[in-house]
Parts: sequence; structure tokens; C-alpha cells
Amino acid sequence: MHSVVDWLAFAQWINGELVRSLSLSPDGILEDLGRRMPFEEPFWSGANPVTDGDDAAKDPLPFHPLELGDAALKEFFGYELEAMVDSSLFQPESIPLLKFKRIRPWWKPW
Repeated sequence: MHSVVDWLAFAQWINGELVRSLSLSPDGILEDLGRRMPFEEPFWSGANPVTDGDDAAKDPLPFHPLELGDAALKEFFGYELEAMVDSSLFQPESIPLLKFKRIRPWWKPW
């Protein structure tokens, strides 16, 4: 997802074969290959309409792309980025990251 331009893209491969690929923004659909997945159906059927005044008038899609992007993240990885925080979902910021410090060598490369 790219929230600055309201763009989302995802793809799923099974055994090295592309089974679903979707890339879209409010400007239109860039790619829509394969069968729609069950989590997508409510969006395409109009169950999640755009409710913001300006976006609702100009958006050719029956949903906001970032909302579908959050649904894809939830389906594939168990968390959301743009939606309201749901404490029952996995929180990616809770994963501790390792930090490595580079030690300067005693010799100079030049």
C-alpha cells in the first residue's frame, strides 16, 4: 500500500504459479488477474463504500483502495496498517529488532 496516492497492490503465488494479482488506485485498476479472493468480495459488491465527501464523488471504485489493502494485510499476515487499531490482531511494532554496530577497523583503507 502507498497511502500518499491511495494505491494498493498484492499478488499470491501457489507452487510458483501466479493465482491472483491486483493493483489499483482511485485513478483505476492497473491489474486484476485471477479469481477474486473471499476477503475481496464485500468490497467489490459495495458493502464497504467510500463515505468521505470528496473521495466518494471522484472514486470510480465501490470502495477505498486502502481499506481493501488493510483487508489483504489482515488476510495474509494478520495485521492492519491504515485501519483503526484492533488489539486482537498481531502488532508488527511489537517485534524487537536487532541493531548492529559497525566497529571501525584499526587500519585505514586509503
